[in-house]
Amino acid sequence: MTNDDEERINEKLEFFMEEQIKVHVKLVDKTFLNGYIMKKVRDGCYWFQDKKLNGVYLFSKDIYEVKEYTEGVGK
Repeated sequence: MTNDDEERINEKLEFFMEEQIKVHVKLVDKTFLNGYIMKKVRDGCYWFQDKKLNGVYLFSKDIYEVKEYTEGVGK
């Protein structure tokens, strides 16, 4: 991941956090999370409230893609 990619993801995370929009996060290890970005802990690190895992730390360098969550997509 380049610095430009990480910066773009950080901008999206900030936007979704401020607007309290539910998101679907694809991680580089091919797993995913669904939920809300609750707060920024520090640069590149966020507290994420996952639908199933509850609260987890989310690092922007581990994110492949983040977008608004849409119910039923991919089923």
